[in-house]
Amino acid sequence: LLAQFSGLMSQQLSALGRSRAHAQAAPTPGDGDARQQPRRVEPPKQIMTTEPFARPASGDGTNGDAAPRVTPADAARAHAPAGGDARAPYVPYRPVEPGAFGGFSERQRRHLGELVERFTRRTAASKELARKYRPVLADSRAIVGFRLSIKEMLYPIVGAGGDGARLRDVDGNEYVDITMGFGVHLLGHRPPFVAAAIEEQLRRGIEMGPRPALAGEVAALVCELTGMERAAFCNSGTEAVMTALRLARARTGRTKVAIFSGSYHGHSDGTLARAREVGGRPQSAPLAPGIPPRVVEDLLVLEYGDPRALELLREHADELAAVLVEPVQSRHPELQPREFLHELRAWTRGAGVVLIFDEMVTGFRIHPGGAQAWFGVEADLATYGKIAGGGLPVGIVAGRAHFMDGIDGGLWDYGDASYPRAETTYFGGTFCQHPLAMAAAHAVLSHLRERGPSLQAELNERTSRMAATLNEHFAREEMPIRVAHFGSLFRFNYTGNLDLLFYHLLTRGVYVWEWRNCFLSTAHTDEEIARVVGAVADSADEMRAGGFIPEKSGPPANGSRPPEAARPAQDAPTNGRAPEPTDSPAPADALRALGFWGRREIKPALVTPRAAAPEPRAQGPNGECGTAPRLDRGVAFSLSYFGNYDAPYDEHKYDLLIEGARFADRHGFEAVWIPERHFHAFGGLSPAPSVVAAALARETERICLRAGSVVLPLHHAVRVAEEWAVVDNLSRGRAGVSFA
Repeated sequence: LLAQFSGLMSQQLSALGRSRAHAQAAPTPGDGDARQQPRRVEPPKQIMTTEPFARPASGDGTNGDAAPRVTPADAARAHAPAGGDARAPYVPYRPVEPGAFGGFSERQRRHLGELVERFTRRTAASKELARKYRPVLADSRAIVGFRLSIKEMLYPIVGAGGDGARLRDVDGNEYVDITMGFGVHLLGHRPPFVAAAIEEQLRRGIEMGPRPALAGEVAALVCELTGMERAAFCNSGTEAVMTALRLARARTGRTKVAIFSGSYHGHSDGTLARAREVGGRPQSAPLAPGIPPRVVEDLLVLEYGDPRALELLREHADELAAVLVEPVQSRHPELQPREFLHELRAWTRGAGVVLIFDEMVTGFRIHPGGAQAWFGVEADLATYGKIAGGGLPVGIVAGRAHFMDGIDGGLWDYGDASYPRAETTYFGGTFCQHPLAMAAAHAVLSHLRERGPSLQAELNERTSRMAATLNEHFAREEMPIRVAHFGSLFRFNYTGNLDLLFYHLLTRGVYVWEWRNCFLSTAHTDEEIARVVGAVADSADEMRAGGFIPEKSGPPANGSRPPEAARPAQDAPTNGRAPEPTDSPAPADALRALGFWGRREIKPALVTPRAAAPEPRAQGPNGECGTAPRLDRGVAFSLSYFGNYDAPYDEHKYDLLIEGARFADRHGFEAVWIPERHFHAFGGLSPAPSVVAAALARETERICLRAGSVVLPLHHAVRVAEEWAVVDNLSRGRAGVSFA
């Protein structure tokens, strides 16, 4: 029923052409030239107290001074994708939702126009190349985050060269790079020893056919650094994961594989699935169009770090070939479930299920031995790439010989009766063991072996200091932004849609790619890190001055704040909704004239209302519910529940209500209407609308929560007011009540 409901609502939304516009941020005036020096933000005096990642396991098997455990729910709330649901896990595919023009005040339109003009003037050549080659070049990166309101800035920056931690684009701009090849360039752009190795191999030739001379040495280096027994090479992380899964299935004779929501394992059909429940049982569905449902039937998608996931694994033990884990999810670096990983290792070993670590991002970055060494967990198979290739395409599958022998049959020798005894599966590819990739990998891995763990330890500490400096600044300035990191991988987590932060950074000479994962490298100097910190602080200040980050508040008094100090900017859109245009805030005398019930600024989550407000308006910038929809927004959907729920306990009694509200929240519905208070069986929805609304307040982000109707004669009016005041606070001003 829920699946049919979701499909029907999607079709209706599509048919009516109604995609809810995401709230946009806009800059304040300023030249934003990268040549101007960003201000210096002082680092905090105490770094270790803010270190957000755990230390390696100690020799006695304990966790040592591990960071506080972050629950999956905490991690999901901390990570708020731009314009998305802060509670939803990362998914690599999202359909284009263009939004719509409008909904901005004159002040916002002016600021956005200035940013667009500044950005496009600075990167005009990149924009022209995007326009010129769009008819022939199909590029998914070119539409990431597409919205009509920022369409003029939506194009990839075209590179013209790079050295160390710096990039140059075709317009001649120079950037401090914190994308670093999506995590490839641990050692910076064009390390001299890697460039020399590639040039030498080019001089010798790149013949395809004979085995490259360095292939065996690179395999030995991989095994030495990771602790694995054997390794094989392919061309990408996607290929490596596909190979690891095939090896696990071939060895166990089983087909089902467990993965975790929020992880990314490449773009093969076999890992692009999302979780759903049918009849209370977990099932998988294709993540994107073009993936046949049958392809993902053998996937079990679970919640990462959740003890319930271990219970579900036990239930499916007889079917499972493998559990595939991204030990620290690249889009959730704050989620580092050490204990969960140890429990998972113990269970898979006992159940005869293959444990696979996808270490495309963590491999060689957090530690020479990757996340396995960091957490003290030995996987059966692991996949690597990125850093190991030194900038050239490479994928690596490594693991215990027991599993890797499925590629070539295992060990045998000459001059005796030995032969490849292990059962093999298919593996191959034209460019596997490419000579240039082997030369680059040999140079990179040799350097990592020579430097030892101190290279990663120093870089991790520098990243921790940078994150702590920014987080202290954000906390001091009361900005809803935090830097989460694991080693030298970091992300900017924020609530609402602050995606324009990254356009501000680009105008200030800091390069961030479209999916926003960031990295430091050993090539970043202290001066360059300070430049990044200053650019971030200046960009956030500019957004605040433009009204898109709430003003810093004064000290609260009796639960209320002075109106001018507490009130967010009049036209600041948050939570994915835009306010109605207004030219100026209501004067203080007009606010006083409204009386106690009219002065809504006593509730910090809400903006000041207009003194004379007969005109209908949409949901306000901090989530409050308007009295009527704007007439220029198109059709506005709400979701209304009405039903008689039986009294006996049923663990799925409220599933349709909660899942439906989540769906409506994600897809731009106006409101959820909770059933009226009728007289029926105890334990249903209707007798306790405030309790239900409180639950939905924690499950949703922006949708209005409305109750119709609350029957006052049943309870004292003060109690009703108190209950709904709690709901209103939990929902940040999204509650609406009608009375009978």
